[in-house]
Amino acid sequence: MRVAAAVFAVSLVPAGLLAVPNPPGTDGYILAIGDQWTSGDMDLDDLVRMRGREAGDFLWFRRGGKTYRVVDAATLGKAQSLFAPMRALEPEFDALRRNERKLDAREDELDREEELIDQDLEDLDADEEAGLAIDPNERRNLESRREAVRERMRDLEKEQRALESVERKLDQREEALETESEAKLWKLIDETIASGVAKPVAR
Repeated sequence: MRVAAAVFAVSLVPAGLLAVPNPPGTDGYILAIGDQWTSGDMDLDDLVRMRGREAGDFLWFRRGGKTYRVVDAATLGKAQSLFAPMRALEPEFDALRRNERKLDAREDELDREEELIDQDLEDLDADEEAGLAIDPNERRNLESRREAVRERMRDLEKEQRALESVERKLDQREEALETESEAKLWKLIDETIASGVAKPVAR
């Protein structure tokens, strides 16, 4: 099963050394470089358990039921470089989030505008029920404005669907890169075990 990568601020989950309780035979890793943590098959509880154990850069992993740690700078540099293609997508994700916020703001504005029109129509209904004289042009004007708002909302929904399509394709690209990066990382991990660069961590 493909393991998912996640990035955590080091202030949230400081580096750690101790082996983490997990289902026997489950492989997983944490790559801590600077203020970023890249994790595969590790949940937040796993990371929190390691809080405060040690500062600095490291690669911690479980492999074949055993736990290891790597602090060799050259190896850590190689490991970090494997995820460079994923990091290269960050500007596209940032642009996507900016566009999503803009569309959300427009949607909120249209919702408020329609609510005000609906309130004016309700007020007209109340006046009419009270026997007050109602200008039919005013009702038609309000209904016309409401339909215009709804038309703008439909156009906005088309933009949102288009942006969702962009997001799905970007997610697919990230997933493919993630799978490739992690496959290379596990190969590197096996090499560190074979060479002795990875040091066993006692449970």
